[in-house]
Amino acid sequence: MKEQDKVLASVLKIPEACLDAWEQAKKVKIPKGYGKVDEIVCCGMGGSSLAAHFIKSLYFDILDRPFEIVRAYHLPKYADQKTLVILLSYSGNTEEVLTCTQEAIKSKTIGVTSNGKLAQFLKEKNLPQFVFSPDQNPAGQPRLGLPYTIFGLLGILQKIGLIKLEEQEIHQTLGALKKFDKNSAEKTAQKLFGKIPIIIGAEHLEGSAHVFANQINETSKNFSAYFILPELNHHLMEGLVKPPTNPKNLIFLFLNSDLYQEEIKKRARLTMEVVEKNKIECLEFNPQSGSKLTQAVEALQFSSFVSYYLAKSNKVNPAQTPWVDYFKNQMAF
Repeated sequence: MKEQDKVLASVLKIPEACLDAWEQAKKVKIPKGYGKVDEIVCCGMGGSSLAAHFIKSLYFDILDRPFEIVRAYHLPKYADQKTLVILLSYSGNTEEVLTCTQEAIKSKTIGVTSNGKLAQFLKEKNLPQFVFSPDQNPAGQPRLGLPYTIFGLLGILQKIGLIKLEEQEIHQTLGALKKFDKNSAEKTAQKLFGKIPIIIGAEHLEGSAHVFANQINETSKNFSAYFILPELNHHLMEGLVKPPTNPKNLIFLFLNSDLYQEEIKKRARLTMEVVEKNKIECLEFNPQSGSKLTQAVEALQFSSFVSYYLAKSNKVNPAQTPWVDYFKNQMAF
């Protein structure tokens, strides 16, 4: 199978990958006392850290303790024996995460990975681990394996007792994914072609907006960025005026939801109005399901297809990441 075909295969297998990860996570053994922590710290980079942001935004109004995401070489100084540290690395060889491992020993630590040095470290230190087998991700890329890190992390937090997630909701989510219409994603990709997509999200879809922009950057080899409501209303709109090429170069894509609070719905409408008054095109994606989890995963599926189709339009290999690979090789010297 060609690399490009493997990418499409991974995108098509998102529902199966979500279920596979959830079922594998059920088998993880968590020591007693792991739920008795003051804060949660997730350490990851790139595609691996996206799962943490996805879940943090999904449960921002439910989690009863701080949830920190570390995208750096060191854990925060406050991390101690009352801190749950989750080391996230799809490959198991992420430099920054591996650097954090020694600092994580003093905390209640668990790892999420498919293999590599992280899995070896966890085994040597006899630490709890979710070492998953990504059988439903033929492409092998972390961003395309997000169902494993997202649903693996959800399963772990559920077992620890930090979130409540019913089995029924998982299966409802997967059922919604199987009804997805790929044509809408292909049409969106056609509209994004030749443009700089600006992804807008809020509340439970904040992490989904981050995922979307990252996928366009990495899969489509197309510059993209994301911003969050309501924070963007306090600065971004003034930046729409210049340079005068903005209407030609930019396109906004709003992840909207009927589950947003009313103030956010109003802000989304007004923000679109301001963007369009600056003669910049706006698109919308509106998840169809009735739960926050399902809507967030719908957005993940949509962005995965859009970024794949945009890569085809850009005539680039969606599997390869030449500049990331170049950078990693240079850092190794």
